[in-house]
Amino acid sequence: MMSRGSNVMTDYAEEVLAWMQRKELEHPSYNGNSPQLAMRNSLVEFIRVVSEHLKLNVPTTHLAVYLLDRFMDAHFISGQQLKLTALTAILLAGTVTAAHFAEFYLMQGITTGDTMNGVNITVPSQAIKILWKATMDFLDITLQDQAFLQWRSSLVAAACLACGRFYCHLLPTWPLSLEMTTGYHLQKLSHIMDLLIRIYEKEEKGSECSSSDSAYSSNCSSLQGSPVTQTTNE
Repeated sequence: MMSRGSNVMTDYAEEVLAWMQRKELEHPSYNGNSPQLAMRNSLVEFIRVVSEHLKLNVPTTHLAVYLLDRFMDAHFISGQQLKLTALTAILLAGTVTAAHFAEFYLMQGITTGDTMNGVNITVPSQAIKILWKATMDFLDITLQDQAFLQWRSSLVAAACLACGRFYCHLLPTWPLSLEMTTGYHLQKLSHIMDLLIRIYEKEEKGSECSSSDSAYSSNCSSLQGSPVTQTTNE
């Protein structure tokens, strides 16, 4: 993926990423066979609430959801045991998730030559803080829909970072250094980015429409097509 002398990542970081990529290849396939998929959203929310209460980090929360999805996919769980299963998933260690990859990618999230809102970045620490929040918001969306389970965790994480950069008005949207770090060209991410952005904008639209002072004529217009295709050639 990169030469040993690359300035993008150190040798140690390359080895960590290579290990994570090997681990994700061990993920069992997800078939969506659980007869209790209708309960998934409430269980994911339960895991998020417990994780927040226990002050667990983002990768732990994603790992718990990963374990729950795989276990539900292969077993029938009685209704009264579902929350217990979710709690058990929080307690178990498992494999790497999109959150693990996202945190790793974010170490290279702001690159030399980036501009934000058309202005050169003078305080990188502030820019990475803003980008971190935006990327985590998109990462959170991946927990809400099992559709994201069809892709590799590393690919989903890269798409979340690309969406984060797009919404932070960082240009270029996907610099060469991040393509080299992740191993993914922006075109490879476009389908996932499109889904992420559509879900994000749908949630934003719902939030605006539900507020008492929202103006239906302006804030609640129909969703427009994703701008991803406009950025793939940058």
